[in-house]
Amino acid sequence: MGLTLSSPLSALRGVGEKKAQLLSKLGPSTVGELLCLYPRDYADRRITRVEDTSDGKSYTLLLTVRTPPLLRRGRKVSVCSFLASDESGSIAVTAFNQPWLTSSLKVGEKYRASGRGRIQRLSRKRVFVRAAG
Repeated sequence: MGLTLSSPLSALRGVGEKKAQLLSKLGPSTVGELLCLYPRDYADRRITRVEDTSDGKSYTLLLTVRTPPLLRRGRKVSVCSFLASDESGSIAVTAFNQPWLTSSLKVGEKYRASGRGRIQRLSRKRVFVRAAG
């Protein structure tokens, strides 16, 4: 007999009793229930233009680095910041706890980055914040 939607998870190839028990902690106990288990969250990684960013939302940008990255270190945090742009505008990028970026990013090169957009209130300047992780 073949695999059906009502088959136990242990009927799947590569899933023994131990793995079936771990999976059942997420809720499903059958193949059909496993197929209906959807992710808790979804990150949209489509490329967004700088001019289309707004305050508080997460974006993925394809940016050209315009200034050498500057690293500032505090007691518990390091902050790497630089200016970058695409065809629609420029943006200040701030990355927390990623000091390796200062030696990895090259001026004039394009990079894809994901993070949260923020508009500074006083200068109305767009800032792109990329947290560690």
